[in-house]
Parts: sequence; structure tokens; C-alpha cells
Amino acid sequence: MRRLISKLILFQFTNELILLYPVYILLFQKHGLDPFSISIILAIWAGSKLILEVPSGILADRFSRRNLILIGRVFKVCAFITWLFAGSGFLFGPFWYFAIGFILWGISGALFSGTFLAFVYDELKAYGHESDYEKVQGWMITASVSGVATALFVGGFVAEISYGYVFAVSIISTCVAFGIMLTIKSVQKVKSTEEKNYLKFLMIVLHAAKKNSYLTKIIVLLVLVTGIYASAEEFYPFLFGDLGFREGMIGLLYSINFVFILLGSLAVGYMSSRKGNWESILALFAGIGFVLLALGKVTLLLPGIFIAALLITIFEIRLTNKIQSQIESHERATILSISSFLVEGFGLIMFLIYGFITNTYGSFQLLMVVGLGIIVFSILGMMMFWRKK
Repeated sequence: MRRLISKLILFQFTNELILLYPVYILLFQKHGLDPFSISIILAIWAGSKLILEVPSGILADRFSRRNLILIGRVFKVCAFITWLFAGSGFLFGPFWYFAIGFILWGISGALFSGTFLAFVYDELKAYGHESDYEKVQGWMITASVSGVATALFVGGFVAEISYGYVFAVSIISTCVAFGIMLTIKSVQKVKSTEEKNYLKFLMIVLHAAKKNSYLTKIIVLLVLVTGIYASAEEFYPFLFGDLGFREGMIGLLYSINFVFILLGSLAVGYMSSRKGNWESILALFAGIGFVLLALGKVTLLLPGIFIAALLITIFEIRLTNKIQSQIESHERATILSISSFLVEGFGLIMFLIYGFITNTYGSFQLLMVVGLGIIVFSILGMMMFWRKK
């Protein structure tokens, strides 16, 4: 049992130890892509994940989950290898290599999302330890976060030496994850991924929203504010670059932003006892942080967007929990995925808008739009919930 858990933890860490995370936008820039072209590639990535979410869940309930996870790692490696040919000039230009690579990465993510946790439950069930699922799930999340944090911290500095090393570590790490998963014996499936019921659950949420105006307001506010913010994060390299930072520091700044997101998720637990609809106030201050940096255009104001990451994280988790409390069905655990589904769908549109703004007016004007958007919707949120006790 301990050996299994150790393998799963190591798998999660190596699977997320992708040094490309903090620098792939910079990589696209180095190959001559402008912000709008990059936004199209990001939209393709988001779209592929959304389209494949349901089919991947059906596959995970019909075929070996371990094998699907393994196949997903192969797609991930193929994505990175495809990117390596971006500067070759063979057949077509860099844009299509990066777009195809992101589609492959999207397939990899779809085959992993939901499938892995269901696989973990199956393995624990085989050992008679399914009661430890939540505890083990926590360890998996910790391992995953550790891998991402490490990649964000060192990825930029390695890129300053050579992007070849960044690709090498990312590919090797994924191959190691593949090898670890290969040593884990596949067992009989006992837990559904529930992804095949995505559309069904979405209809449940929307039907409940029709009958419950309070729920409708929460869903709309969550999708708008979180969608505006989450899509903007992908454009931070342009901002950091305009502030004079090189690859190494850009990766470090991303890791700092990630730490503030983690702090936000931890802070929610200490604030759960506070009643009322005060989350919009947090979003308001987050928006102000963006506007101040957009106006000042100095590094001294950069902590504002990190604090915004903390505030928006609290905002998102609190509203997601409120949505779950309003759903009159036994599928509450799935609502988190549903809200993410809606945010990502809205984010797909925002990628294109942000790409146009950054390409035409620059990163500081983008920050202004993001900040004002969050401020406007947070004020509307406060007005909508003013009378709600």
C-alpha cells in the first residue's frame, strides 16, 4: 500500500514538472508570433479541452484507466516534440506547429482529467483502503502543486541558458511519469469519472438556476469575474517583459503569483464562518490592484496583481461553495467541474479579446481593461446581493 502511494505521489510530481509552464508564451514570441496569434493558439487549446472533456470520460469508464493515462502522457510528449519543429520551416510556419502541439496537449489533459482520481480510487479499493481516498487525494494535490511550483521557479532560469534544456527536462519528466505509471498494476474499475454526465449535470445546474434567481446571480458573477481574471494570467509574460524582466525573473514572478493563489485557497478555510455576500468586495480590491499597476506602470505596484490572485481565489472558492449549497441534487461534488467548464468557455472568448488588446494597445492597456471589468462586475455583484441576507 505504501509503495503504491509513493508511486502515485512521484507520478504526480513528475507529471507536473514541466519547465515549459512559465515560458511557453515567451517561446511563441521568440518564433515571431504576435499577441493576437498567441491568443488564437490559447483559444484552440481551451477549445480542445472543452470538446474532449465528455468523450474522455466515456472512454475512462469503458477502457483501462491506466492505459488512458499512459496514452495521455504519450500525447503530451508528442506535443513538446511538435513544438521543437516550430522553427524548422518544414511544411508550415511556427503558428501551426504550436497550435497542433496544444491540441495534442489538450488531448493529454482530457485523458487525465477525472480519470486519474478515479484510477486512484480503484487502486485503493483493490487494497481495501477506499476510506483513505480523501487523504490520499490531498497528497496527490500536494505532489501536483509541488511539481508545478518547482517548474515555475526554475523554468525561466533554465530558459535563459537554453530552451533546449527546458524541452529536455519537460520531455524526460513526462517519460519518467509514464514509466512510473507503467509499474502500477491496473485493477477493476469501481468508480465512475462522471465526466460522461457533464452535459446532464450542466442541465441540472441551469434548470436549478431558472428556478432560483440567487443561484443565477452567483453563477453569472463567478463566470464573469473569474473568466476575466483567469484568461489575463496567460498574458502576464507580456506585462513582465514590458516591465523589463528577463525569462528567469518571469518564471520567478509566476511562481510568486502561484504562491499567492495557494495562500488564497488556504485562507478560505479560516474565513468560511463569515456569512454574507462580501466576496464581491474582495473582487473589487483585486480590480483596483490591476488598475493601479496599469496607471503607474512601475514594478513597485506589481504586488497588486499578486494580492489580486489571492483575493480572486477566495472569491472563486466561496462562490463555488455557494453554488453547491444551492443545488438540490446529489451531484454537488461535480459542480466544481461544471463551474470550471463555464469559466473556461467564457475564457476562450476572452483569450481572443485580450490578444487583440495586447497586440494593438499593449499590456498595460490590457491590465486596465481587466481591472475595470472586474471592478464593474464586482460592483454589480454587490448591488445584486445588497438585499440578500
